[in-house]
Amino acid sequence: MLKAGRLLARLHNAVEQLPRREQRPGALPIGACHLSDPVAARVRARFERELADVGYERQPRAAVHGDVTHANVVIHRGKYAHLDYTI
Repeated sequence: MLKAGRLLARLHNAVEQLPRREQRPGALPIGACHLSDPVAARVRARFERELADVGYERQPRAAVHGDVTHANVVIHRGKYAHLDYTI
């Protein structure tokens, strides 16, 4: 698990060095999503308050890979490598 965490940290450090790109076509920022379910709207409002509380808007932006799982991590001779063909 420690090696997998180190691999993920290396990925995030490398991504920070890449030039910034716009969000992929079709992806909507949370504020542009029109929620019809009142529960979802309350959850989003709470989430946005919590982000504001931790200073989210002041933080640098970077891609974060959300599914580093056994399906896209290869271990070969004790070395971990992250594979994802959509990057």
